[in-house]
Amino acid sequence: MMAMIGLIVQALFKFAPFKEAPSGIAAAGSGEVSSPALGIIFLLVGIIEFNTSDEGREPGDYGDPLDIADSGLGMELGVPAKDSFGFSVWRDFELNHSRLAMIGFLGSVLAECATGFNVI
Repeated sequence: MMAMIGLIVQALFKFAPFKEAPSGIAAAGSGEVSSPALGIIFLLVGIIEFNTSDEGREPGDYGDPLDIADSGLGMELGVPAKDSFGFSVWRDFELNHSRLAMIGFLGSVLAECATGFNVI
């Protein structure tokens, strides 16, 4: 979902040093003004991913960093407790929506490559 937001925002807004860079996935091409910045971002994300451990967690379990499920706010928002059946159902919903968002991003990139137009 964040990738789709990124495609839309970069079609509407560009930082001053990247005004000449193309919109969409073409900004990641070699020889573009934005290529070094994207390379640094990918490198930093790779380092973070390499140093993060997933031991002891199930696939799709990214935790609850804000502790919403166990706080009183969780019940007000409709988030079920971690030990209930509803919590695993919510996690499945989140995984399915994430997969749908990835397919939407892929479709947007393929449409951009086929037509040459950006997302908007």
